[in-house]
Amino acid sequence: MGIRFFGQYLLQKGKITREQLLEAVDMQNKINLPLGSIAVDKGLLTSEEVKRIHNEQKRQDKKFGEIALQFGYLTEKQLENLLKEQKESRIYLGEALVQCGHLTSEELEEELSAFKREQEREEEEIKKLLSEVKDREVIETFIDLTIKMFLRFARITVKIGGCIPYAESIIVKDYTIEQMAKGDYNVSYIINLPENILLHIASSMYKKEIKEVTKDILDATKEFINITTGNSCAKLSTMDINLETYPPTIYNNKSGPGFKIEEKKKITLIPLLSPVGDFDLIFA
Repeated sequence: MGIRFFGQYLLQKGKITREQLLEAVDMQNKINLPLGSIAVDKGLLTSEEVKRIHNEQKRQDKKFGEIALQFGYLTEKQLENLLKEQKESRIYLGEALVQCGHLTSEELEEELSAFKREQEREEEEIKKLLSEVKDREVIETFIDLTIKMFLRFARITVKIGGCIPYAESIIVKDYTIEQMAKGDYNVSYIINLPENILLHIASSMYKKEIKEVTKDILDATKEFINITTGNSCAKLSTMDINLETYPPTIYNNKSGPGFKIEEKKKITLIPLLSPVGDFDLIFA
Protein backbone atom coordinates (compact mmCIF):
# COMPACT_ATOMS: atom_id res chain seq x y z
CA MET A 1 0.00 0.00 0.00
CA GLY A 2 2.99 2.33 0.39
CA ILE A 3 4.09 4.72 3.13
CA ARG A 4 1.23 6.79 4.50
CA PHE A 5 0.05 8.58 7.63
CA PHE A 6 -2.21 6.90 10.17
CA GLY A 7 -5.05 9.27 9.32
CA GLN A 8 -4.76 8.42 5.61
CA TYR A 9 -4.72 4.73 6.49
CA LEU A 10 -7.96 5.03 8.48
CA LEU A 11 -9.59 7.11 5.73
CA GLN A 12 -8.67 4.62 3.02
CA LYS A 13 -10.00 1.74 5.12
CA GLY A 14 -13.27 3.61 5.65
CA LYS A 15 -12.86 3.64 9.43
CA ILE A 16 -13.33 7.42 9.67
CA THR A 17 -14.55 10.28 7.47
CA ARG A 18 -12.50 13.29 6.39
CA GLU A 19 -14.59 15.52 8.66
CA GLN A 20 -13.85 13.26 11.64
CA LEU A 21 -10.13 13.33 10.81
CA LEU A 22 -10.12 17.14 10.62
CA GLU A 23 -11.92 17.37 13.97
CA ALA A 24 -9.28 15.17 15.61
CA VAL A 25 -6.40 17.11 14.01
CA ASP A 26 -7.95 20.37 15.23
CA MET A 27 -8.03 18.95 18.77
CA GLN A 28 -4.35 18.01 18.46
CA ASN A 29 -3.41 21.49 17.27
CA LYS A 30 -5.13 23.09 20.26
CA ILE A 31 -3.58 20.75 22.83
CA ASN A 32 -0.07 20.03 21.48
CA LEU A 33 1.75 23.31 22.09
CA PRO A 34 5.36 24.08 21.10
CA LEU A 35 7.84 24.21 23.97
CA GLY A 36 8.30 27.95 23.48
CA SER A 37 4.59 28.65 23.90
CA ILE A 38 4.48 26.65 27.14
CA ALA A 39 7.55 28.50 28.45
CA VAL A 40 6.00 31.90 27.63
CA ASP A 41 2.70 30.92 29.29
CA LYS A 42 4.63 30.02 32.45
CA GLY A 43 6.62 33.26 32.39
CA LEU A 44 9.93 31.45 31.89
CA LEU A 45 10.66 33.01 28.50
CA THR A 46 9.61 36.19 26.72
CA SER A 47 8.30 36.24 23.16
CA GLU A 48 11.50 38.01 22.11
CA GLU A 49 13.65 35.25 23.63
CA VAL A 50 11.60 32.61 21.81
CA LYS A 51 12.16 34.52 18.57
CA ARG A 52 15.93 34.64 19.19
CA ILE A 53 16.01 30.89 19.79
CA HIS A 54 14.08 30.24 16.56
CA ASN A 55 16.48 32.49 14.64
CA GLU A 56 19.44 30.60 16.09
CA GLN A 57 17.85 27.32 14.98
CA LYS A 58 18.26 28.56 11.41
CA ARG A 59 22.02 28.42 11.96
CA GLN A 60 22.32 25.43 14.28
CA ASP A 61 20.68 22.02 13.99
CA LYS A 62 19.70 21.98 17.66
CA LYS A 63 16.44 21.52 19.52
CA PHE A 64 14.67 24.52 21.04
CA GLY A 65 15.57 23.47 24.59
CA GLU A 66 19.24 22.96 23.77
CA ILE A 67 19.57 26.52 22.50
CA ALA A 68 17.56 27.90 25.44
CA LEU A 69 20.17 26.30 27.73
CA GLN A 70 23.02 27.52 25.53
CA PHE A 71 21.73 31.11 25.77
CA GLY A 72 21.18 30.81 29.52
CA TYR A 73 17.45 31.47 29.20
CA LEU A 74 16.47 28.28 31.04
CA THR A 75 18.05 26.08 33.69
CA GLU A 76 18.35 22.32 33.28
CA LYS A 77 15.57 21.84 35.84
CA GLN A 78 13.24 24.32 34.13
CA LEU A 79 13.77 22.62 30.78
CA GLU A 80 13.20 19.19 32.32
CA ASN A 81 9.89 20.35 33.82
CA LEU A 82 8.76 21.96 30.55
CA LEU A 83 9.54 18.84 28.54
CA LYS A 84 7.70 16.70 31.09
CA GLU A 85 4.62 18.92 30.90
CA GLN A 86 4.72 18.95 27.09
CA LYS A 87 5.01 15.15 26.96
CA GLU A 88 2.24 14.53 29.50
CA SER A 89 -0.21 16.86 27.75
CA ARG A 90 0.57 15.62 24.21
CA ILE A 91 -2.25 13.84 22.44
CA TYR A 92 -1.75 11.57 19.44
CA LEU A 93 -4.15 11.34 16.52
CA GLY A 94 -5.58 8.00 17.58
CA GLU A 95 -6.24 9.29 21.11
CA ALA A 96 -7.94 12.37 19.68
CA LEU A 97 -10.18 10.19 17.51
CA VAL A 98 -11.17 8.17 20.58
CA GLN A 99 -11.85 11.31 22.63
CA CYS A 100 -13.97 12.70 19.79
CA GLY A 101 -15.98 9.46 19.77
CA HIS A 102 -14.95 8.37 16.27
CA LEU A 103 -13.09 5.20 17.34
CA THR A 104 -13.29 2.93 20.37
CA SER A 105 -10.12 2.13 22.33
CA GLU A 106 -10.31 -1.44 21.04
CA GLU A 107 -10.62 -0.28 17.41
CA LEU A 108 -7.66 2.07 17.87
CA GLU A 109 -5.45 -0.69 19.28
CA GLU A 110 -6.36 -3.08 16.46
CA GLU A 111 -5.91 -0.55 13.63
CA LEU A 112 -2.70 0.90 15.05
CA SER A 113 -1.10 -2.55 15.30
CA ALA A 114 -2.04 -3.38 11.70
CA PHE A 115 -0.81 0.03 10.50
CA LYS A 116 2.57 -0.35 12.22
CA ARG A 117 3.12 -3.81 10.71
CA GLU A 118 2.34 -2.49 7.24
CA GLN A 119 4.60 0.56 7.59
CA GLU A 120 7.53 -1.47 8.94
CA ARG A 121 7.50 -3.56 5.75
CA GLU A 122 7.41 -0.46 3.56
CA GLU A 123 10.19 1.27 5.51
CA GLU A 124 12.47 -1.76 5.16
CA GLU A 125 11.99 -1.67 1.39
CA ILE A 126 12.89 2.04 1.28
CA LYS A 127 16.03 1.44 3.39
CA LYS A 128 17.09 -1.23 0.91
CA LEU A 129 16.64 1.18 -2.02
CA LEU A 130 18.51 3.99 -0.21
CA SER A 131 21.45 1.64 0.26
CA GLU A 132 21.85 1.58 -3.54
CA VAL A 133 22.07 5.38 -3.87
CA LYS A 134 25.31 6.94 -5.12
CA ASP A 135 26.98 9.16 -2.47
CA ARG A 136 24.57 7.72 0.08
CA GLU A 137 26.12 9.41 3.14
CA VAL A 138 25.74 12.87 1.62
CA ILE A 139 22.23 12.32 0.27
CA GLU A 140 20.93 10.79 3.51
CA THR A 141 22.22 13.84 5.42
CA PHE A 142 20.34 16.20 3.10
CA ILE A 143 17.18 14.07 3.41
CA ASP A 144 17.42 14.00 7.22
CA LEU A 145 17.89 17.76 7.52
CA THR A 146 15.13 18.46 4.98
CA ILE A 147 12.65 16.48 7.08
CA LYS A 148 13.83 18.23 10.27
CA MET A 149 13.58 21.72 8.77
CA PHE A 150 10.11 21.13 7.35
CA LEU A 151 8.94 20.17 10.84
CA ARG A 152 10.88 22.89 12.65
CA PHE A 153 10.18 25.88 10.41
CA ALA A 154 7.30 24.96 8.11
CA ARG A 155 5.44 22.96 10.81
CA ILE A 156 4.94 20.10 8.34
CA THR A 157 5.50 16.47 9.29
CA VAL A 158 7.22 14.74 6.37
CA LYS A 159 7.81 11.06 5.61
CA ILE A 160 9.97 9.42 2.97
CA GLY A 161 7.52 7.89 0.52
CA GLY A 162 9.98 5.91 -1.57
CA CYS A 163 13.31 6.00 -3.38
CA ILE A 164 14.16 5.75 -7.08
CA PRO A 165 17.99 5.58 -7.21
CA TYR A 166 18.45 5.94 -10.99
CA ALA A 167 15.46 7.90 -12.26
CA GLU A 168 15.72 9.47 -15.71
CA SER A 169 12.85 11.96 -15.53
CA ILE A 170 10.44 13.71 -13.17
CA ILE A 171 6.93 15.10 -13.36
CA VAL A 172 7.35 18.77 -12.50
CA LYS A 173 4.97 20.31 -9.97
CA ASP A 174 4.07 24.02 -9.71
CA TYR A 175 7.48 25.18 -8.46
CA THR A 176 10.97 23.69 -8.50
CA ILE A 177 13.85 25.07 -6.43
CA GLU A 178 17.41 24.05 -7.28
CA GLN A 179 20.56 24.76 -5.29
CA MET A 180 24.10 23.65 -6.03
CA ALA A 181 26.53 22.52 -3.33
CA LYS A 182 30.12 22.01 -4.45
CA GLY A 183 33.30 20.82 -2.80
CA ASP A 184 34.29 17.28 -1.88
CA TYR A 185 31.15 16.26 -3.78
CA ASN A 186 29.04 18.11 -6.35
CA VAL A 187 25.38 17.96 -5.37
CA SER A 188 22.37 19.49 -7.12
CA TYR A 189 19.69 19.72 -4.40
CA ILE A 190 16.23 20.08 -5.92
CA ILE A 191 12.78 20.39 -4.33
CA ASN A 192 9.78 19.96 -6.61
CA LEU A 193 6.56 21.07 -4.91
CA PRO A 194 2.96 22.22 -5.44
CA GLU A 195 1.96 25.82 -4.79
CA ASN A 196 0.06 25.07 -1.57
CA ILE A 197 3.21 23.74 0.13
CA LEU A 198 5.22 26.75 -1.05
CA LEU A 199 2.55 29.01 0.49
CA HIS A 200 2.59 26.93 3.67
CA ILE A 201 6.37 27.39 3.97
CA ALA A 202 6.03 31.15 3.43
CA SER A 203 3.17 31.40 5.94
CA SER A 204 5.34 29.71 8.56
CA MET A 205 8.34 31.93 7.78
CA TYR A 206 6.23 35.12 7.96
CA LYS A 207 4.09 33.88 10.91
CA LYS A 208 0.86 34.79 9.06
CA GLU A 209 -1.39 33.24 6.42
CA ILE A 210 -0.12 33.80 2.87
CA LYS A 211 -2.55 33.20 0.01
CA GLU A 212 -0.68 34.49 -3.03
CA VAL A 213 2.78 33.88 -4.48
CA THR A 214 4.78 37.11 -4.81
CA LYS A 215 8.49 37.93 -5.13
CA ASP A 216 8.73 38.26 -1.34
CA ILE A 217 7.15 34.83 -0.93
CA LEU A 218 9.64 33.30 -3.34
CA ASP A 219 12.45 35.00 -1.38
CA ALA A 220 11.11 33.49 1.86
CA THR A 221 11.12 30.07 0.20
CA LYS A 222 14.72 30.61 -0.90
CA GLU A 223 15.62 31.49 2.69
CA PHE A 224 14.05 28.24 3.87
CA ILE A 225 16.07 26.27 1.29
CA ASN A 226 19.25 28.10 2.35
CA ILE A 227 18.55 27.17 5.99
CA THR A 228 18.04 23.54 5.03
CA THR A 229 21.14 23.18 2.86
CA GLY A 230 23.24 25.29 5.23
CA ASN A 231 22.43 22.99 8.14
CA SER A 232 23.05 19.97 5.93
CA CYS A 233 26.50 21.23 4.96
CA ALA A 234 27.29 22.04 8.61
CA LYS A 235 26.39 18.46 9.58
CA LEU A 236 28.49 17.06 6.73
CA SER A 237 31.48 19.16 7.84
CA THR A 238 31.49 17.22 11.14
CA MET A 239 31.95 14.12 8.97
CA ASP A 240 34.94 15.71 7.17
CA ILE A 241 32.86 16.37 4.05
CA ASN A 242 33.11 20.00 2.98
CA LEU A 243 30.59 21.63 0.64
CA GLU A 244 29.86 25.23 -0.28
CA THR A 245 26.34 26.24 -1.33
CA TYR A 246 25.43 28.63 -4.12
CA PRO A 247 22.30 30.82 -4.40
CA PRO A 248 19.13 28.81 -5.14
CA THR A 249 17.08 29.24 -8.30
CA ILE A 250 13.27 28.99 -8.35
CA TYR A 251 11.45 27.81 -11.47
CA ASN A 252 7.77 28.66 -11.92
CA ASN A 253 6.60 25.67 -13.93
CA LYS A 254 3.12 27.14 -14.43
CA SER A 255 4.37 30.00 -16.58
CA GLY A 256 7.53 30.71 -18.52
CA PRO A 257 10.38 28.23 -18.99
CA GLY A 258 10.01 25.48 -16.42
CA PHE A 259 12.57 23.23 -14.78
CA LYS A 260 14.10 20.43 -16.84
CA ILE A 261 16.54 17.67 -15.99
CA GLU A 262 19.50 17.55 -18.36
CA GLU A 263 19.07 14.88 -21.01
CA LYS A 264 20.54 11.48 -20.08
CA LYS A 265 21.33 12.70 -16.55
CA LYS A 266 20.63 10.10 -13.86
CA ILE A 267 18.94 11.40 -10.72
CA THR A 268 17.95 10.12 -7.31
CA LEU A 269 14.25 10.78 -6.73
CA ILE A 270 12.86 10.77 -3.18
CA PRO A 271 9.06 11.21 -3.00
CA LEU A 272 8.12 12.97 0.25
CA LEU A 273 4.69 12.74 1.87
CA SER A 274 2.97 15.23 4.18
CA PRO A 275 -0.55 15.87 5.47
CA VAL A 276 -0.75 19.03 3.31
CA GLY A 277 0.45 17.41 0.07
CA ASP A 278 3.19 15.36 -1.56
CA PHE A 279 6.38 16.66 -3.16
CA ASP A 280 9.75 15.45 -4.40
CA LEU A 281 13.33 15.76 -3.23
CA ILE A 282 15.75 15.22 -6.10
CA PHE A 283 19.53 14.88 -6.27
CA ALA A 284 21.34 15.25 -9.57
